Amino acid sequence: MFKQICEISGEVFRAAAHTMADKFTTLERCFELFAVDYMVDAEGRAFLLEVNETPAFYQQGIAGGMAVRLMEAVVCVVMEHMGVSHVGEARNAKVRRRMVEVLDETGGLAKSNIVEVMADR
Repeated sequence: MFKQICEISGEVFRAAAHTMADKFTTLERCFELFAVDYMVDAEGRAFLLEVNETPAFYQQGIAGGMAVRLMEAVVCVVMEHMGVSHVGEARNAKVRRRMVEVLDETGGLAKSNIVEVMADR
């Protein structure tokens, strides 16, 4: 089931990246977080329900702990990407294992000519 979800997620984002380039233009040291919702049937088949560009994080029940663990893992990966932390550091191993790369299209996507993002003045 997990393998199915990873494969479907990779295909969804590959398709989006190559058909919606205006929404998937990469910027150095930037990232986006999407929520990909699935339903699993009684036979263990995964079905994509929806993709949200603004994930909701709930504090109730099991969702609260899941949201905290997700944010820890996201921060770990971001710090590695920015060069503040290094891939493979023992202190980050437990948190880093929570993230599974399902797709890397970095070389196949358009690059933005934006070099700096500044706040409105």
